[in-house]
Amino acid sequence: MDKWDIFKTTDDEETSRPDVDYNAERLKALRTLASDFHDAIAQANELQETVDRLSGEIAHLFPETAGEQIEQVDDMHVRVTRTERYKWDKSELERVFDQGELPQYVSRNLSIHKRTYDKLPVEEQAKVAHALKKELNSPKVEVIK
Repeated sequence: MDKWDIFKTTDDEETSRPDVDYNAERLKALRTLASDFHDAIAQANELQETVDRLSGEIAHLFPETAGEQIEQVDDMHVRVTRTERYKWDKSELERVFDQGELPQYVSRNLSIHKRTYDKLPVEEQAKVAHALKKELNSPKVEVIK
């Protein structure tokens, strides 16, 4: 017997055995990874729901005003930031400008960009202020240790 005989296989073993072993190992690894992935996604979803709930509860403890508010609690800074968006009553803007030529600061869809409105002279703001409804966006909550 030659010392290399231990590595010899029949033709059937050579063609089928490695594929079977490889596929079985691959499926075993895939089963484990897929199961771990599924569990991790479920945990991440649960954690995200907890984060969203806590964020809402924290935001509820701060005044509902636009801007940034920070409070020190023990060794943590709790920051709640609320941005504001402007919503325009389009029919009221239509009435104000009476289908005439629109000023440069009014867009075709009868809306005025927030920054543009804020930069207008007071008399121009007063002309359209009654058509403006300010709404708060969802608050952003941060806790910094």
